[in-house]
This record gives sequence, C-alpha cells and structure tokens, in this order.
Amino acid sequence: MGALIAAFGAGRGVASSSALFVASAQNAGNALTTGTWVVPGVTWTLHNRPTPPVGSTTAQANLSMDASPATAATLYNYDTNADSQPGRRLQKTGTGPGETVLARYANWRSPVLTTARLVNGTVSVQLWSAVASFQLNRAGSIVAYLRDYNPATNTYLEIASATRTNANWQGGRSTWVLAGIAIPVVGYTVPAGHRVELKVEATASAYTNMWIAYDTMSYASSITLP
Repeated sequence: MGALIAAFGAGRGVASSSALFVASAQNAGNALTTGTWVVPGVTWTLHNRPTPPVGSTTAQANLSMDASPATAATLYNYDTNADSQPGRRLQKTGTGPGETVLARYANWRSPVLTTARLVNGTVSVQLWSAVASFQLNRAGSIVAYLRDYNPATNTYLEIASATRTNANWQGGRSTWVLAGIAIPVVGYTVPAGHRVELKVEATASAYTNMWIAYDTMSYASSITLP
C-alpha cells in the first residue's frame, strides 16, 4: 500500500498521515463456479447503524458496508457503553477471527450477492485509526479478516487476512491516521446468496487498545475489492 492520506475533521482528533507496514497472510481459495465483479474495483463504505449517523450509539455488531458514500459531518461516539469518546474502541486481543467479545472487534457485511462473485487480487482496506488516547511513540496493530458469510446457516469461512503493525503508529501526530491494509486473495468465489464480511481487531502486538473512525465524510473508512 502507499502513503497514508491526510485530512481534517471532527471527533477524537484531526486526521493526518503516517508511514505504514503491512504483513499479509492468506488461506487457499475455494473451487466454486466463478463469476466476476460487475464493476472492477468496487468500493464499499463502512457504516454505523443507523446510517448516516444521527447520534451516538452503543457498540453494534454486523454493521453494513455498501456503495453509498458517507454523508455525515459529525463523528459520534459509536460505543457509549465503552467510553465517552467519538469513534469506536477496539480492546486489544490475541483471539483471532473467532473473537466473540464485541468490545474487541468491529465487523461489516455487504449486501447479499445475487450471483456468485470472484475475488481475485488485492483487497484494500482503508481504516481511520489511532492508538487509544493518541499516544505517541507507541506500537499499533490491526488485523483485517475478509470472510464469506452464509446467512442461511449463520456461518463464516475466512477467505484471507492481513495485519498492519507499526512501532510508531501515530508518526508523531496526536490525530487520526488512515491505515492501509492490503489483503491478497487468489481466486476465491463468494457464492450467490452469501455476503462478504470485513472484521477488524486490535492485535496483542499493539501497545494498548486501538480506536477506529468511520461513516463520516472526513473519516470515510472503506474496503475495495478487485
């Protein structure tokens, strides 16, 4: 991934930029009948519920991601049951993709796919983030899991994952930074009737908890599939 993007906005801080390090890992693809994305490079915006946000909420699971852009001007507190800060906190964990404690992950699901779709290439996650309290000179680490969700059985299959870890996540800035995470996928087909899911966690390599921001014009976190 390239350099981070700088921007300004409200919330736990003002957006800025920083260098990044991405380490990736992927499992084997499946052998289902392949299709193609209707539009190559489809980008889905990560939303809160409701969207656009109209106020603060408790932490919520199974949020939506779709092609609708973020239109809200204000970054609200997305986990009032955790803290009083805008955005959302991810308690650091080493559990992995099976993590079930909501305070330790955030996840988003695409609309139901009407036809089987092939994912082949680099999936790009762009996530506004920070080390909790914008602590400087501290390690940050976020893992992103790309998953195949079957609504009929309420089950998941991990497609691939990647982790961004940086010893100086904030890069000297007491602000939000845009973390780019590249997930390589080789020939995986998501069946018709399934949904694509993105799940993110702060890993045990982080100095402390991580913060994330999304679903505002200034902090429009997203995922792009090839």
